[in-house]
Amino acid sequence: MDKKFTQKLLIQYIYGEISDAANFFIEEMIQEDSALKEQYDLLLAAERQLPKFRLYPPKKTLQNILEYSQRQVCV
Repeated sequence: MDKKFTQKLLIQYIYGEISDAANFFIEEMIQEDSALKEQYDLLLAAERQLPKFRLYPPKKTLQNILEYSQRQVCV
């Protein structure tokens, strides 16, 4: 497999951004290919070291969205 393609697919796998079929394929490939397994382990370790945070919009922004959605819009 192409290295760039493989890395991208592994990252998508780690973040759960691939289809069930692709997920199954990657899981099998990781079990069969020790080099791919090593690359997966490195990427997974790197992902786990990234800071975990969530961004939340200000309450005023949410309030504005809710108010806007309740208005009648003439089209």
